[in-house]
Amino acid sequence: MHSSDQISRPIEWSARRWTGRLVLSVAALTVFALPALFIAAGGLVVGDPYMAKYGVLFSCFFLSVILMPVVANARSNRMGSIRTMEWNGVSATVIEQSRIVFSSVAMFFLAAAALCLSAAADIFRHGGGGGTIVVGIMLTGLGCVAGCFLPMMLVGRIRCGRPVLTPSVIHQRGWSLESTLEWHSILVVRPAALINWAIVLLGHPAAQWERRTTMPRGFGWDALPPMPMIEVYCHKHPVDPVLLYALLLFYFENPEYRTELGTEAALERVRANRWHRYGVDMKP
Repeated sequence: MHSSDQISRPIEWSARRWTGRLVLSVAALTVFALPALFIAAGGLVVGDPYMAKYGVLFSCFFLSVILMPVVANARSNRMGSIRTMEWNGVSATVIEQSRIVFSSVAMFFLAAAALCLSAAADIFRHGGGGGTIVVGIMLTGLGCVAGCFLPMMLVGRIRCGRPVLTPSVIHQRGWSLESTLEWHSILVVRPAALINWAIVLLGHPAAQWERRTTMPRGFGWDALPPMPMIEVYCHKHPVDPVLLYALLLFYFENPEYRTELGTEAALERVRANRWHRYGVDMKP
């Protein structure tokens, strides 16, 4: 079995995912989180409900902020996230997104909502001057915006998605969008460094591009690109980014093998990391 390390990492991904700035940011947030934990523990010991409540809320908030970059940049290669399922009556190969990454983002929004709404409730309960009321109104607004994540997640408007590969199309269900392109309308598959490492499947300007957002403008986590294009963000998938790139590039450059998609043959190719053409190992 070949290792994905034998496939050359694209030059666009030459920069390290864990930069010095990111490490310092995580370290600084950890320093802020520790006092919150001590305050929560102190509140429980002395029986002060406000100390305990805000200590716990701030701890959860800082913990979620720390977890997001940690889980997004952690090395992972869970082959079980690439599987076969039925999509629109057709057997397809799907690449599940990371539930851990999604859960860390959900935790952030829920912690922020709980912190803001709890503080606003205490402000209105104890009263104060006009400036205090303004702060309470602002916190209520922020809490409601952050709290929208939960109901939208419960009704399926925001959810952990997946790219879906069939012999004829590639469909992406993002966290808050859906986008579909036919394989033959894709002009190039290339790596890119956007917010994080990504794989861009650029379609022809006149391609039949089915797309929709599942959230109102400004509230969605994903944004539709301005042209026919599918962006696969590697940090949202618990798969080696180089392996993910090799998979998409292989089926783009080798249309005769697309009949494998949706069958065990595609999964065997992934497990064996067999990206060859005419018997020659492919080096993306």
